[in-house]
Amino acid sequence: MGKGFPMSELSSASPVMIRNVLKLSRRFQLDPDGFSSRVKVLRSLAFLMEIGIPRNAIDRFFCSCPGVLRFGVEDRLKPLLLEFGDMGFGEDLVRKEIVREPRILSMELGELSQCLELLKTLKCREPIKENVFIEGAFRVGFQVKDIEKKIEFLVHRMKFDVGRLVDVHEYLGVNFDKQIVPRYNVSCNDYPCVK
Repeated sequence: MGKGFPMSELSSASPVMIRNVLKLSRRFQLDPDGFSSRVKVLRSLAFLMEIGIPRNAIDRFFCSCPGVLRFGVEDRLKPLLLEFGDMGFGEDLVRKEIVREPRILSMELGELSQCLELLKTLKCREPIKENVFIEGAFRVGFQVKDIEKKIEFLVHRMKFDVGRLVDVHEYLGVNFDKQIVPRYNVSCNDYPCVK
């Protein structure tokens, strides 16, 4: 009964249930340690079907993001759908978006609301914010590698404190080559900079 059965499940399982699981795992040639994770996948599949996700879309989940099927229904999938509802998204819209982009279900609880909150606080032109909301994906017009380059430059070259980047997150949205580097070069011409 090793890794496959969390202690919380074992404490509530009767000896008859454990014996039946072992019999079934032997009968279907399943590793008893993996039995619990398989049951979790089956529960996730059943939940997705209950909320109206078509079978062909569930089949696509196996290809695009199979890890979603390992999430617990009660501790992850239901709370995530409740969060979407609390944010004002209707069930039909959520279902359509899950079918269109199954990776939505791999979001952490609270992640979408944090992204939307960040978008509200960004100090950029209103049309840019609207484009971000219209596009649907959390893209502010720059790639992750660009952000990493900016953070590295701001922290190592300009000696910004990492904690302060949260307060001045608008620096991450400006063009690196056209705005950050020229400003740095101008300030280095006026004042001696550490290189």
